[in-house]
Amino acid sequence: IDLVIRGRNSIARTISASNRAIAIDYFHRALQRDSRCRDAKLGIAGALVGNLLDGWSGEPAADSLRAEQLLTQILHEDADNALGHTYMGMLRRLQGRLNDAKSAFEVAITRAPNSVATIGQYAITLLFLGIQRQLAKVFDRLVHGPDDGAGHPPGVVQLPQEHQVLKILGRFQ
Repeated sequence: IDLVIRGRNSIARTISASNRAIAIDYFHRALQRDSRCRDAKLGIAGALVGNLLDGWSGEPAADSLRAEQLLTQILHEDADNALGHTYMGMLRRLQGRLNDAKSAFEVAITRAPNSVATIGQYAITLLFLGIQRQLAKVFDRLVHGPDDGAGHPPGVVQLPQEHQVLKILGRFQ
């Protein structure tokens, strides 16, 4: 468990390829001690997906395959693992499998409804899918929090219309 904690600490430092490489090394060492260590597998998968997202993977096809194998294994062992579903959603989005990514994030959100990171990743996926109505609900949840269960729904966030977004983006070209 000490190696897993060291791996997590390496990931928590400034995001960089070298810190992720150090973390992966710690997680691999933890797996050498206990091949069933789910936290080490999750750590490796998360670091690999992060490297793929950031363009830091030296072997994208191999890293994608390794992350997928680990995540499939983790989710087979623990279908309620919210972080595993979140990483799978991120991986699926990278693979261009947007509907599968959306499904993975939806499962993750049911397991961890207050995970801002998961909700944010879900919102990015919805943006890629072009689902403005669902995206508005996600942003609403980020801004106002979940329904309090007492019949007081969160506030409403108005997203700009497409022409307004294009006008704003045009300023940065």
